[in-house]
Amino acid sequence: MKKALFVIAICLMAAMMCAATAETNLNPAFMGEDPEMVVDETWVYAGWIEGGVTWAIPRDSEQWELNDEDAARGIVYFVSDQDYSLQLRVYEPEAMTFGAFRDRMTAAGAADRATRMVGETEVFSYRNPAPSAYAELYGIAVTGLDGRLYKISIFTGDSERFDEDAPVWKIAEVIARSVRIQDFSEWGVNAD
Repeated sequence: MKKALFVIAICLMAAMMCAATAETNLNPAFMGEDPEMVVDETWVYAGWIEGGVTWAIPRDSEQWELNDEDAARGIVYFVSDQDYSLQLRVYEPEAMTFGAFRDRMTAAGAADRATRMVGETEVFSYRNPAPSAYAELYGIAVTGLDGRLYKISIFTGDSERFDEDAPVWKIAEVIARSVRIQDFSEWGVNAD
C-alpha cells in the first residue's frame, strides 16, 4: 500500500512538473537523445520510486492490483485501458542485466530496435516483429538508480487491436520516448 501511495505521489508531482513545461511535439519514439516531457491533458506520468524510473501513460489508464504470482515473476506495476496494457517487471542484477537483456533482444531480431541516452543511462526500446493479441508488442528496458533492470512490456488492451493503425503503437512510442530517470530523494520522497 505504501508503494502504491508513492506511485500516486510521483504521478501528482510529475503532473505538476508537466504543467509548467511548454507543449511538446509528439514525434516518433526514437528521435532525439533526451526524453521529451509529454505535456498534454490526455497523458500523466507514472513511475517506480525505488529505481527512479518514470514514463508517461494515457490519463484514462486503470492501475490493477497485483497478486502473489505476479510478484513472484517480478511484476511490480500493471496498468491498462481500452487500447493498451503495460506491465513493469524488475530483475535483480544476478538474474538479468541491461546489457544481457539488450544483447538477447538484438540477437532475437526485434524490429525497430533503438538505444538512446537519458543522462548517462541507456534506454533500449524494441518492437516485436511478429505481433499478436497475446504477445508483447513493444518493450523498453533501463537500469534504475538502484542498479536493477526495469523492463516495461506493452501489450494490446481490451480492444485486442494490434494492426498497424491500432492506437497501441502510438501509445508505445510515447511511453518509450518519455522514459526518464528521476532521483526522487531530491524531492524528499524515498522508497522506504
